[in-house]
Amino acid sequence: MGSSNTFLGHNANTGTNQAGASNRTALGAGATATVNKSVVLGNSLVEQVWMSSDKGASVYAAKYYTVDSNGNATELTGGSGGSGSDGADGADGADGKGWTGGSYDSSTGVVTFTSNDGLGFTTGDLRGATGATGATGATGAAGADGADGADGAAGAKGDKGDKGDKGDKGDTGDSGVAGAVNDLTDGFKDTSNLVVGEVSSNLTFESAAVKNTIIGMNDWTDAGLTTGYNNTVIGFNSGKKITTGKWNTLIGTSTGQFIVGGNSNVFIGNNTGVIAANAGSQNRIAIGAGITHQLGNNIAVIGNATVTDVYLSYDAGATAHAAAFTESSDLKLKDFIQPLDYGLSYILKLNPVSYYWKDSFSGDKTLQIGLIAQDIEKVNATMQIENQIVHKAKSDDDSMGVEYSKLVVPLIKAVQELNSEIEKLKAEIEELKK
Repeated sequence: MGSSNTFLGHNANTGTNQAGASNRTALGAGATATVNKSVVLGNSLVEQVWMSSDKGASVYAAKYYTVDSNGNATELTGGSGGSGSDGADGADGADGKGWTGGSYDSSTGVVTFTSNDGLGFTTGDLRGATGATGATGATGAAGADGADGADGAAGAKGDKGDKGDKGDKGDTGDSGVAGAVNDLTDGFKDTSNLVVGEVSSNLTFESAAVKNTIIGMNDWTDAGLTTGYNNTVIGFNSGKKITTGKWNTLIGTSTGQFIVGGNSNVFIGNNTGVIAANAGSQNRIAIGAGITHQLGNNIAVIGNATVTDVYLSYDAGATAHAAAFTESSDLKLKDFIQPLDYGLSYILKLNPVSYYWKDSFSGDKTLQIGLIAQDIEKVNATMQIENQIVHKAKSDDDSMGVEYSKLVVPLIKAVQELNSEIEKLKAEIEELKK
C-alpha cells in the first residue's frame, strides 16, 4: 500500500506502480515520480523552473545535479584553490643532560629514578603502615519496590444482559441540496459533469464537455464549456472563462480565471494566474498566492515575487536534479557594481573536506566533499569581507548552508591573479635569456 504521497495535476503519476510508493510528490500534468522520497516538479516538457515569480529566491538542498541529454548526472560543487608546499623540517637538537624519568612499583613500594648522566637511583619501600580499620558505615536507604506481578487470567464471561427499551425517534433533518438536471443554483448539473455551489445560470455544457468538476461560488462569464473536459476547478470565481480548455487543475480564489483554451495547467493560490495572457497557456505550473507574472509555456514557478527562500524539503536535505541551474544576473537588476578585491588570498584560506551526512539529516550514505559553513564564516570575519556565500541559520532548528556557485567568482579572480604572476615570471625569464 502506498503512503505519504502527493500527486497534483492531470494524470500525475498514473503511469507508475503506486502499490509500494512512499513519500513521492509529483506536481504538474503528467508529472511522474518513480522513486520513493522524491519530488518531481513538472512533466518532461517543462523547460524552466522559477524559484519565485521574479527568480529572486534562494534554493536550499543538500546537493545539486545537472543532467545531460543522455541522462547522466553530474554533481555541482564549489572548486578549491591550490595550496603551497610544506617547508623543510628543522634539524634535531642535541640531547640534554639530567633526569629522564621515574617509575613506581606498587607491589614493593619502590621508586626508581633514571638519568642520562649516571646519577639515577632507587628508593626503599615508601609505603606507610596499614591504617586502623574505620568505623562501620551507616545502613543504606531501602531499595525501590519491585515491579508489579503479571495480571491474572481473565474471569469467566458473564451472562448476556436484557435488551434495553427502544429510544425516542429523532428530529427530522434539513433538506438536502437540489438534484434537478438543469438547476445550477446549488445542486448538480448532470451525470457527466459535477457542479457544486452557487453558479450563474449562463454556465452550460455541450455534449463534448465531460468529466469537469466545479466547486464553489462562480460567475461564469462566457458561453460555458463547449469542448473542455477533465478540468478540476475549486474556489470562488476560479477558471470562470474556460470554454475549450482541458486537464487544468485550478485551486484558490479567482485562480486561473482567464484560462479559455489552455491545457494541462496547475495554478494553486489566491489570485494566481489571473492575467489575460494565460488564455491559451500550456503546461504551466504556478504555486503560491498572487503569482501574476506573464509566464511562458512549459514553465513552473514556486512562490510570488516576495518569496526569498525555497526549500526542496523541510530540512533542506533533498537533492535537486535538473539539466541546468540559472541564477538571476541581469545588469538591470544590479546597483553599486565594484570589482572584487580578493581572490587567491581568500581561496587559500578555505578548508576543503570530505564527510558523510548524519543519519538524522539525510539517508544518503555516500562520501561527500565540500566546505564547512562555519569555516567560511571565520575566514570572512578574519578578512572582514561580506559575500553571502554562507546562508546563516534563521532559527535554532534551522541549519547553515553554503552557496557553492558564488565561490566561482573568487576562483575566477584567483586564476586571474595567478595568470598575472605567470606572465610576470615569463617576462623576467625572457629578460634573463638576453
